[in-house]
Amino acid sequence: MIEFVSGNIFNCDAEALVNPVNTAGVMGKGLAKQFRERFPEIMEPYREACDSGEFKTGMVFTVQVAENQSPKYIINFPTKRHWRSKSKLEYIESG
Repeated sequence: MIEFVSGNIFNCDAEALVNPVNTAGVMGKGLAKQFRERFPEIMEPYREACDSGEFKTGMVFTVQVAENQSPKYIINFPTKRHWRSKSKLEYIESG
């Protein structure tokens, strides 16, 4: 069931959080940058998946974070290909 809630995504007690990213391996602005700063361990596997071509629009790339913290997983979800581009609804719908 989907529930819409207003507030700070980082204050919720969820098992997983969704991080809107690009497929170029950059988390330089917006919410993605906040995820990178709060969960630095997600950056290397995300960048490697982007560099190898393993991570594309229409897919998700899940990274497990420390077991003793909430959330347990960060779900990287591509909303655009390049960090300079605008997010595309078609990429969101395909994922």
